[in-house]
Amino acid sequence: MSERVNKCGAWGSTIGENISYGSTGGQDIVFALIVDDGVSSRGHRKNIFNPKFLLMGSGTSTHKGYRTMTVIDYAGTYTGNGKCPLIKVNTNTATSE
Repeated sequence: MSERVNKCGAWGSTIGENISYGSTGGQDIVFALIVDDGVSSRGHRKNIFNPKFLLMGSGTSTHKGYRTMTVIDYAGTYTGNGKCPLIKVNTNTATSE
């Protein structure tokens, strides 16, 4: 995970990841990760609500066995290196770099 994230910049403080297989649409994916059915540690839910994760990035692609796969990476801090598009979001606006 950190190797993949480091291709686009440098993370700091803390890093984590959730992976969803088969769900489509952002709302369905986040809902499934929050419910975390079948995962006794509730690790997906803990990642989503971890107050140390201040930033996130995600990507979705096709998957041979599950149709779709979405990866969500979280970080405490992140500085882009210009190789990947970054979107800064706050409560009022979203801007691309």
